[in-house]
Amino acid sequence: MATPFLNTTHALNSDPYQSLTRLGMVVALVIMLLWLLWFFWGAIHHYVISESATIKQAEQPVWRIPHGSNISQAFKRYTIKAHFSVLDLARIQQGQDAALYFTDNNTLPTRPVTTTVEAVDKKTGIVRLTMEQPESKDGTASPNYDHPPRVEIAVLRQSPASFLFHTATGHQSTPPLTTPSN
Repeated sequence: MATPFLNTTHALNSDPYQSLTRLGMVVALVIMLLWLLWFFWGAIHHYVISESATIKQAEQPVWRIPHGSNISQAFKRYTIKAHFSVLDLARIQQGQDAALYFTDNNTLPTRPVTTTVEAVDKKTGIVRLTMEQPESKDGTASPNYDHPPRVEIAVLRQSPASFLFHTATGHQSTPPLTTPSN
């Protein structure tokens, strides 16, 4: 026996969970919109990592007045020379952001120290960076910089949509190189 159409629509209209269903749809649409915004305007950074690096401390400290202070403070200056492969070296430019990770066999990695690329020598494969760290009261730098750092340089910034397109079409190496924004 067929159910009359009027009885069916009446049953749908008297559903006590109808408002929750609408609320669920609104929440799902907001989540989908946020995901789409990230997918097209988000950022994926591509990094190159040094094969090896050396660190050398300058003989004389640099005196600076830290932000928010009226007293000058000694900063130790370090020069880092990082060695990169020829393919990675072609993507590195002066002024790009770099992160230095210091660790040894007995400790966990420390927070990265940020700096910028000062010079790129394509003949020798060496990238030069400098950093300044405040001296501690006992004259030592913190953390321990006796071990060579791992250097990571951001060489490409692209959206997840662009990354997916270039990966799916096999053209991952062809997107134009852009300097990441700060």
